[in-house]
Amino acid sequence: MKKKFTLLLAVLLAGFGFSAMAAVGDVFTSGGYSFKVIAEGDVNEVEFTAPATAYDLSAKTGSITMPTSVTNDGVTYSVVGIGDEAFKNAKFPTAIGILNFDRPLRYIGDYAFQGATSGGAPGKSDSHVRNIRFYCDDMTTVSPTAFVENRIIGSFLAAKRGETSDFVNKACTINYGSSNSGSLGNFCQVVDGSIILLGIGNQGNIATSSAGYVANKITINSEITVIGENAMYGNDKFTQIDLGAVEAVQAHAFKNCVFETVTIPATCTTIASDAFEGCTAIATITCNAATPPAGVVFDDAVYARISESGNITVPDEALEAYKADANWGKFWAAPAPTTYTITVADDIVNGTVEVDKAEAEEGETVTVTATPIDRSYQLKSITVTPETLNLVVEV
Repeated sequence: MKKKFTLLLAVLLAGFGFSAMAAVGDVFTSGGYSFKVIAEGDVNEVEFTAPATAYDLSAKTGSITMPTSVTNDGVTYSVVGIGDEAFKNAKFPTAIGILNFDRPLRYIGDYAFQGATSGGAPGKSDSHVRNIRFYCDDMTTVSPTAFVENRIIGSFLAAKRGETSDFVNKACTINYGSSNSGSLGNFCQVVDGSIILLGIGNQGNIATSSAGYVANKITINSEITVIGENAMYGNDKFTQIDLGAVEAVQAHAFKNCVFETVTIPATCTTIASDAFEGCTAIATITCNAATPPAGVVFDDAVYARISESGNITVPDEALEAYKADANWGKFWAAPAPTTYTITVADDIVNGTVEVDKAEAEEGETVTVTATPIDRSYQLKSITVTPETLNLVVEV
């Protein structure tokens, strides 16, 4: 009887299971990073997740290699992704080397690096992470909001092991206004044969070159055919952009950027209506497309500025098509005339003054009638300002 009881107890213990295995959704810390369990059992997997307070990695020096696997309570997990908001508002070190996500990650989540900054002093040549490298053999998803409004300066290199990925390394070129230049790689992804520039966000605090020139132009190289959603959302350093050979520009691709000049290639056929939302500084547009790219709407201030300056260039043979387009045609619309409010000073003495209208457009005639109190007074002067009509009556 005792022997049977012991056997039953062993079965019960096995049934309850005293394994150290974490449950899906559990969060633990290892090596200074927080991880969330996304799979356990035959396959143990975790993703980088946001800690209670944003990561501050600025005290780290040199190259940083993120872990490819972590162990918690004796169980080893593969690191397979970067979760939503995982590194939001994180502060990275001024690294000389590469912040290297060595394992082929599968995905990067929403707002994963939003607001991320580097630990160096703004404007200094060492104020940025030189590279953040992701090996993307297994990469299937990069959220279009993954990098919006980040302020990490340097390169995002999405490289496939053993395969040529020159289109990544040459995605963009920074021009310094002279022969000095540098490369700015961006997240690219091949979708249905198109290479898409994904969200890189705000490359703020761009360092000056050795000659003192500040980077101010982005040229999208010809390998890139699509500018993805939110790709450069909030970029506040580059004043010029040349879209290279891009065919399509997606939603909010350049939202709130500070571009002053924009060059759109002959290959471009579609620009999302809000692609340039908030880009109020645009003063010059060159569009080489034979047919007006469909959809795009610019800020009212941009239409007014370019309409007045005439700083819009399109193919001569397509001019009438652009003028006939509901949105592009606004660049050739006559600017609305200035309207003035007509008021008469209230301190006029020795007579009265009347005007025949309360408002008048620029160039319109306003009739002023001055009546002295008697024949011993006459009109001395009339002073007109953009806001007020002043008339003084005295002997």
